[in-house]
Amino acid sequence: HIALGSLAIAGLYTVVNLENYTVGLASKGRLEADSTEEFCARSVTCTSSMQTYFPPLNMCEDPRCSDYMFMMLDERTKKCKWTRTVPISFGVLLLVLVVLDFVSHRLYKQAIEKASEFGQ
Repeated sequence: HIALGSLAIAGLYTVVNLENYTVGLASKGRLEADSTEEFCARSVTCTSSMQTYFPPLNMCEDPRCSDYMFMMLDERTKKCKWTRTVPISFGVLLLVLVVLDFVSHRLYKQAIEKASEFGQ
């Protein structure tokens, strides 16, 4: 099944070959002179480098940010960005690691002091 628009069909005529049992379409005139983009919609321009142009629908597709963890689409710029929880979570994790480092260092010093008391 082949579907052609009325503008495309208007420039063609049917050719039937009874010897080979084939049917075809032939141009009514010169295609270069008869063809025009006058009725075509103007191509859209994508606003973001992360968008992709989809010619059949003449539209820009947004990136699939939800395919990645902790990412979301910024509707204004049409780019993927980190969710708000990521910088906060990173800061909290860094703070916890710093506190744990100080606590482990203090416990280490206490263990060394107690070991030196047993050695005397």
